[in-house]
Amino acid sequence: LVAIEGYATQSTILGLRFGTSQGRWSKWYGRADAGLPFLLQGGDHEEIVGLHGYAAKDSVHGLGVCFRRTTEHNVFEGLWIDHITHKFDSTHAPDDAAAAPPPAATEDRINNCDRQFSYFLQMRSCDVYAAMDRSHKLALRMWRSESIPDEVKRLRIVMAVCRWFFNAQVHGTALSFI
Repeated sequence: LVAIEGYATQSTILGLRFGTSQGRWSKWYGRADAGLPFLLQGGDHEEIVGLHGYAAKDSVHGLGVCFRRTTEHNVFEGLWIDHITHKFDSTHAPDDAAAAPPPAATEDRINNCDRQFSYFLQMRSCDVYAAMDRSHKLALRMWRSESIPDEVKRLRIVMAVCRWFFNAQVHGTALSFI
């Protein structure tokens, strides 16, 4: 989702449609024949990740969007390999084929699984290193910030906040550190 187009009066949004990064647009929701047109669209490589605004029971009176810009790409993006699909001939009825035992694992299929698992581990490793880097940058910003009270800038507190931040980022990717 990269754009929202619509028509509005001074106080109410009359119609909306949504645009994708592939250039496709949704159908119109509401009226597209009255009011003044507007377009909420981000810059290059920005995506809409959230909406905010004012709404009544049956109308929308204000609409804003939150954009996200991807600044770093993971080096392992797009390395997932396609799932192996095997076609097996069966003389049995379809109900019997569903109950048939799975085919024996071949050497090529095992190597493919190992390679895919290796890619997965490499991606998780990169995610953990990226989380460590982000946590370190947060610690430096907290430590150097003039707007944070001195009581919060104590080393123990900064470490605890950054540990929590790191664990929140790697949740599900690796064992969290205590």
